Amino acid sequence: MPGSTRLFLSAIVEPLFVTEFRGELPAKNKGMAPMYFVHKIRPEFSQDGDGIRPNEAFEAWRNDMVEAAEASGRSARTTY
Repeated sequence: MPGSTRLFLSAIVEPLFVTEFRGELPAKNKGMAPMYFVHKIRPEFSQDGDGIRPNEAFEAWRNDMVEAAEASGRSARTTY
């Protein structure tokens, strides 16, 4: 779908975004994986509820996930 972001949904991403199942597609070095379209940020994590700009709760959740990944020795992407 043009203009849509599709991704391999993980437990880290799913709680933050409104998504739609796309189907299973080949993922690099992963084989077949469920893919989802990302429509917007969930209202409770959005500044104005429109799902465009993240709010402080989103940033706090993201920072917690980055810290947990780093503490376990995994790399964490911190930009969006």
